[in-house]
Amino acid sequence: MTRKSKPPKADKQKQYTDHYKRFAVGLLQYPGETIASVSEQLEISPTLLSSWADEFGVSESDEKKATYDELMREHRRLTKEVEFLRAVHKYFKSRK
Repeated sequence: MTRKSKPPKADKQKQYTDHYKRFAVGLLQYPGETIASVSEQLEISPTLLSSWADEFGVSESDEKKATYDELMREHRRLTKEVEFLRAVHKYFKSRK
C-alpha cells in the first residue's frame, strides 16, 4: 500500500497595500459599520481589520461615537418635525 502525500501548503500570505488598508479602515467611519460587518464585506479576518484600525488610529469606539452622534442629530431633527406637525394640527383644528 502506498501512502499518498498531501500537497505542500502555500506559505504565501496575502499582501495588502497601505492604500487598501486605509480604504478598509475608512469604511469603519460610516454609521452602522462595525469591524465584523466590514471584514465580512471585504472577506478579511476581523482580527486583521482590527489591527489595521489600531495601526491607523481608528477604533470601534470612534465608530460608535460617530453612530451615536448621527442618531442624536436624527433624533433632534425628528423632534422638531413632530413639534411642527403638532402645531400645524392644532392650528387647523382650531379653525373648525
